[in-house]
Amino acid sequence: MVEPPGGLRPRDGQALIYLANVRTGSSHTIAALAEAVGSHRLFHLTGGDPGAPGTIEDFQRVADTGQHRVFAGHFPFGVHRMVGRPCVYVTAVRDPVDRVLSQYTSIRESFDGTPDIRRWLAAFPEANNGMVRRLSGVTQVPGRTIPFNALNGCWESAEPLTLMAADLRRAVGFLDAHFAAVLLVERQAESLVLLERITGLRPLFTIRPQNTNRSHRPVKRRDVAPDIIDEIAARNRLDACLYRLCRRRFQARVSEQGEAFRADAEVMSNTLGIVAAAGARSDGSPAHRVLASLWSAINEWIAAGDVAMAVAVLRRFLARRDVGQAFCDAGLRLIADLGQITALDEELAAYRRRFGDEKIVAILKRVGRL
Repeated sequence: MVEPPGGLRPRDGQALIYLANVRTGSSHTIAALAEAVGSHRLFHLTGGDPGAPGTIEDFQRVADTGQHRVFAGHFPFGVHRMVGRPCVYVTAVRDPVDRVLSQYTSIRESFDGTPDIRRWLAAFPEANNGMVRRLSGVTQVPGRTIPFNALNGCWESAEPLTLMAADLRRAVGFLDAHFAAVLLVERQAESLVLLERITGLRPLFTIRPQNTNRSHRPVKRRDVAPDIIDEIAARNRLDACLYRLCRRRFQARVSEQGEAFRADAEVMSNTLGIVAAAGARSDGSPAHRVLASLWSAINEWIAAGDVAMAVAVLRRFLARRDVGQAFCDAGLRLIADLGQITALDEELAAYRRRFGDEKIVAILKRVGRL
């Protein structure tokens, strides 16, 4: 994967556009970005949820005001032309058959009866090379039923069901020229660590449940007739080519990273596992469930002698802006008790920056530094 133009990063003054392909795990990533930069600094293209403006018209009104650091959602490529300052894109891709089945899972819940999947495939452009479609600049946006041409900022009267090889070439050209990274849904931990390094934002995970468009009865490949799987694959050949290309580039990029990246990816994987485990609990608020799962996992790592992992995962939670002083106090005491001096010094410095000199005195006493 080529570097973004000039090797710049969003933290160098560029805006980040997280172009979310449909059904590629974007809810978690967007929530994590919003928590990292502040929700007021992230514009989320939602189609206009109640009480939270997020239409494409809202975007057009605020894009060039400079008030947002991140623009995220189901944008077509090309919206950077409206932002008024340098931008860099990031997106994620997913195996096309799995992505389309996930789309079918989400839309069938909104119908009174289950729509016939063949008729749906034949009528729904997004299920026909939808990733190439979005990355080539013309497709539907949330809340609208006609396609938006982001390359020239206008609405089209219709969207063709079938795309051509030229559309794939155009999409790949845009990826090479404008995208800092293309992430893989199937390798979430590595993708999030890569996004942290590109943006300078961390920690990029959310503890809040993401239930947008989730069905209690997901459609899996094993539940679908083989000839329908074949039809989905045939209708998404361009997306399959795009996915294979992006997967090769992602694998090459990850393989070039050092040991620190691999260690961070393992910590991220364990962090995401804690959040997922909390989702299966029924006791207390979402935050309470996550913290209960965290302390349980930490105790297991300590009992197994893996103190380094226990402290590394704990530090990811300590870095969150939404954890309170009491949690930070407990975390620092544990790090001190475990004898992790370097980690303790770094966390004490972060504690001082966050809570001030007056508060640091008490915690220094508790960890034996005064």
